[in-house]
Amino acid sequence: MIIRNTEAFIPAFILSLLGGIVVGLFLKASAVPFGPIILGLEVGAVAAAAVSILVCWMARSNYRKIVLGYPLGVAMTLCVINFQGILAEGRAWVIPASFVVNFIMWSIIPLLIASLWSYVNNQRNKHKE
Repeated sequence: MIIRNTEAFIPAFILSLLGGIVVGLFLKASAVPFGPIILGLEVGAVAAAAVSILVCWMARSNYRKIVLGYPLGVAMTLCVINFQGILAEGRAWVIPASFVVNFIMWSIIPLLIASLWSYVNNQRNKHKE
């Protein structure tokens, strides 16, 4: 798979990844007992939409590949933060399972936005011709 337009792809992917890392840290910080867990999830969902729109606006193509940096950052951050606690309990299989579940869950909003962005751009280009 050749990625064209790499001058826009790499910074957009890095921005998406960094946005996911920041949100992953915020999610972990808000997941305290009797804490604002729902607020953390809402902020994560809004940040997923905002980061996805921003990186789709920055890039000119490959939208679906670029927005996967956000769920990758969130899932990676949550797994790294919980790594020591999970290994102390002797349940090493939880780490890859946690990564997969978090990646799938946090990729829904960015992939929907990237698909919509791609569709709108295709329709706009079709009407220009």
